[in-house]
Amino acid sequence: MSSPSFGDAQFNEDGVNIRNTSIRVPLILVIDRSGSMAVSGDIHSVNDAMTKVETFFQDPNTDEKVRVAVEVAIVSFGGNVLTHDLGVGGTATTSADSHAFVEARQFRAPVFVAEGLTPMGDAMRTAMRIADDRSRAIGAMGYPRKRPIIWLMSDGEATDNDWRTAASEAIDWQKKGKGFVRVLASGDEAQMQSTRNALREFSTVDGQVPKLKDANFSGLIEFVTRMVSEQAIEANGGPVAPSANTEVMNYLDFS
Repeated sequence: MSSPSFGDAQFNEDGVNIRNTSIRVPLILVIDRSGSMAVSGDIHSVNDAMTKVETFFQDPNTDEKVRVAVEVAIVSFGGNVLTHDLGVGGTATTSADSHAFVEARQFRAPVFVAEGLTPMGDAMRTAMRIADDRSRAIGAMGYPRKRPIIWLMSDGEATDNDWRTAASEAIDWQKKGKGFVRVLASGDEAQMQSTRNALREFSTVDGQVPKLKDANFSGLIEFVTRMVSEQAIEANGGPVAPSANTEVMNYLDFS
């Protein structure tokens, strides 16, 4: 495979860099920032993870294929649903889908403020919509892409009334081949099983929903970032990515 061309960035109205011909690998993180994340202190671990991800993507030693081929979007939910403007970082958000994704090299760490309830269903609808919009925008340019992967992370059950309808929509979205959904539970052990039961409804993956070990959001998000980065390198002519099955056990508990 010939090396992708990056060139100087030039973005169209859909936010696609028309000078980047790499095979895109879209990643959407859907992150719980409800009030319970503040009570547990987990929100600090998540914010720490975001800073480390920015450092990784900005590091000149990071493979250039990663810095341009990985496209990241973040949707958070806690009281309301927010799509973060990752080209700006901080608490900046956007209502424009064209600003939802950034190339990894443009990533600036968002800062999450934990509050409110858990509108998980609405968050997943937002994630699927921006993923579909991005796929259409890249396809319209004639550029190749991998199917987007959504990572849904929560420490509790959904509180929006129609979340089960949203979960059914997520299952249908995956069965139609539009993308993948992976789910992760964290939080209080006393309600862990109910959290897992709710999250399971959003993913087609069989088996027990994994729970996060030792509240290590920072390590897990870094791991997800590296895994997607390896896929981007492989997709764009680099070496085949090693299996992540062993390392994932450092962060997730499937029991």
